[in-house]
Amino acid sequence: MTGVGRPVAAALAAMVAIGLLAGCGGSSPGSAGTLASGSGTGGGGAAASALSLPDLELPGLETAAAVRLSDLRGPAVLNVWASWCPPCRAELPALGEVAEQAAGEVEFLGINVLDDPAAAAEAVAAYDVPYPSVVDAEGDTRAGLRWTGPPMTYLVDAQGRVVHVKVGVLADADELRDLVATHLGVEVG
Repeated sequence: MTGVGRPVAAALAAMVAIGLLAGCGGSSPGSAGTLASGSGTGGGGAAASALSLPDLELPGLETAAAVRLSDLRGPAVLNVWASWCPPCRAELPALGEVAEQAAGEVEFLGINVLDDPAAAAEAVAAYDVPYPSVVDAEGDTRAGLRWTGPPMTYLVDAQGRVVHVKVGVLADADELRDLVATHLGVEVG
């Protein structure tokens, strides 16, 4: 390798490492934004008045039914994820645990983005994910939901408004239970 090639390779390796540490979308783990109407942004979020569920119908992954996102009413948790994203895979057990505990009280929906549906189905089976996912193979939800990359988790109220966005990987099931209690008013577990 030439003298010029080494610094370029080192820089590329550093960028890849930073991307893996920060999550697949480049957002830092643990950062979150609260979406309160008219409050502006906070730590990775956007104003609720500016962020609503996009009017897109997405096909279900495997046997799941198609879903028009703008028709969803909460309390609900939407998780943008991909099978190729290590932080997404890491948080699947926590999402599954809380989804099972909240069954009948809080709806859960995965939005699998920019992924191979077969690989996504394998991940769902491997992690025994108890809730449905829809497929956004082309990233059509990116603009409406303002995601930079997975994982991102959206909390939706009974009027279908996004009331909170968690940017990056969930630390554990306790963090998700706390978010659901705080932003959706539902005590889980």
